[in-house]
Amino acid sequence: MHAGLTCAITNPLVPEVRKSVQASDLLLGHDEYAMRWISAFRADQKKAVAAP
Repeated sequence: MHAGLTCAITNPLVPEVRKSVQASDLLLGHDEYAMRWISAFRADQKKAVAAP
């Protein structure tokens, strides 16, 4: 992404892909105040607690 990748063909339903894109956005400064990263993390935590 840093070198210019703008449109990768991926499956956004795969959690690892989604987390990688969110992490890249965070590290590249595209996620102001890390709000998307934090909200996704909190949603994953809620799912983990509700799963058992």
